[in-house]
Amino acid sequence: MNVSGLALLLHCLAVCLLGMASGSAMYTGSKRMPVHKSMADVSNIIYETCRPTPAAGPLADPLEVSSASVSSIIRRSFAFQSDASP
Repeated sequence: MNVSGLALLLHCLAVCLLGMASGSAMYTGSKRMPVHKSMADVSNIIYETCRPTPAAGPLADPLEVSSASVSSIIRRSFAFQSDASP
């Protein structure tokens, strides 16, 4: 079975978009559900306690850490490929 790279990319992109749409619909549905007042109070306390503060530094944001890790891996991969080419 011979599948071109572009076709594979487009199919994977379609699956990702369907997943995003499904997740968004589920998130919207759960946000509209009623919640008990005491449960909302507990949720707010947890959010306020766990929220990163600017004084915590750059490692407080997990997205920042993961994007730095991914960019480092990509840079190393390109450096390795350029060294390995004839």
